[in-house]
Amino acid sequence: MLVGLFTNALTGLLINRIPALGAVLRSAVLCAIPPVLMATIDPAWAYWYSAFFAQVSDVFPVKTQALAGAVFNTMAQVGSAIGLTATSILSSSITKKSHSSDQNQSVALMEGYRVAFWMMFGFMAFSCLLALGGLRKLGRIGEKRD
Repeated sequence: MLVGLFTNALTGLLINRIPALGAVLRSAVLCAIPPVLMATIDPAWAYWYSAFFAQVSDVFPVKTQALAGAVFNTMAQVGSAIGLTATSILSSSITKKSHSSDQNQSVALMEGYRVAFWMMFGFMAFSCLLALGGLRKLGRIGEKRD
């Protein structure tokens, strides 16, 4: 709760001082780190070595901001549904094709999880490229341009 409060207060104070592209890219890069941490985790490690850190996720006119928020929320939900489906299918298929014995099923599961986390990292890297291409001419957040 304290981290959320601090993050929201800091965002409110700094949001009009940073370029929109910078904010989106920083966010996308930060969101790309947890999948890498989880893809490279050793199950024998303590929770605090890698898994803990992996847990840590107004450019429209005023009259269309509500619509833009609704569209963004809808697309986020669709993206989550597609992403969860794709990663679970990939993880399951890798687990089934694993060469691990039935006695060592946790190794097979881990192979599937690792591939799914690398796929998530790839999605976030692609998001960074999209942000670079699509938002490069955006100015500062809250800066009015006529």
